[in-house]
Amino acid sequence: MSGAPDETTFPVTLAGPNQVAFAIGNDRRSIGIASVTTGRIVSRIPFDKGTLDVMLASPDGQSLYCTAAGAIWVQPSAGGTPARLRAGSAVAIDPAGKYLAVVDTYQGRTRLLIVPFDGSNDGNEREIPLGANSRPAPVSSGAINKEGQLLLGLGSPDSWFLEPNIIDLATGHATRVQIDSPGDNFHMAWTPDGEIMASVLSMHGALWKFEPESR
Repeated sequence: MSGAPDETTFPVTLAGPNQVAFAIGNDRRSIGIASVTTGRIVSRIPFDKGTLDVMLASPDGQSLYCTAAGAIWVQPSAGGTPARLRAGSAVAIDPAGKYLAVVDTYQGRTRLLIVPFDGSNDGNEREIPLGANSRPAPVSSGAINKEGQLLLGLGSPDSWFLEPNIIDLATGHATRVQIDSPGDNFHMAWTPDGEIMASVLSMHGALWKFEPESR
């Protein structure tokens, strides 16, 4: 971004129709808000709750949902003190603004939960059962479309990789997405026309045969 003397880095998210939010600095403990129109930083927000891992914005762009130090924090886009929402390592936001999909770890078990958007009552949380052989990856985040389908990388005992899955949040049914190149799938998002974008970390290897030199 123009006018930014510090390093700008991920996480990055749109914050309303005309602004983008991103981490600033190698330690990712500051948030920059920039204008999409001018490309200039319009505000900086100190963030003292730990290193930013994931950052998403509410549909109106007024709040940033950040994960840091094993918790989800609500940071006003206008600045101010962030409020701790709950424990969690990944979060996705319903585009209609009704709920969050949260990945957390409870008693040694990784869970996928539906949390009311205001987070006001833990008793209203609902766990999405994914089956004994599936586990949501705590280091990745998904995206939800208007049909209530969540994109999330899932690991299972029979796979080395975090494979892309579409999860129906109403039923908990997970459908694996077939891809041509195996790898860990992170930062998946729906496009406006219903396609899927993903950052895929592939693994490549080679087998070599070594023979002793003749003397």
